Amino acid sequence: MPTRMHLEILSGTYKFHRFYKLWLSVQDFTMYVWRNRFGGERVVVIYRTSKKCYRVMFADKWNVIVSPDDRMYTSEYKSFRTQYELCNYLDTLV
Repeated sequence: MPTRMHLEILSGTYKFHRFYKLWLSVQDFTMYVWRNRFGGERVVVIYRTSKKCYRVMFADKWNVIVSPDDRMYTSEYKSFRTQYELCNYLDTLV
């Protein structure tokens, strides 16, 4: 069952919810995953620490053909004070 934070993100984003699928949602913690057909995977974890503070962790994993066992990882951490800023950032991840 979707939480209130998940529904707020759905209503505030234009492109994000078309690509990222809800993986886990518990109260103030939400996790989205996007897997593509080339073996890449993106994970977005959002948690609300207070009424007006959102923390976002984004990780991107792509299979790179440098060697069979090597993979390229990218990650970042951001904090937002409003839901509007959060939804704008999520739409840039597509």
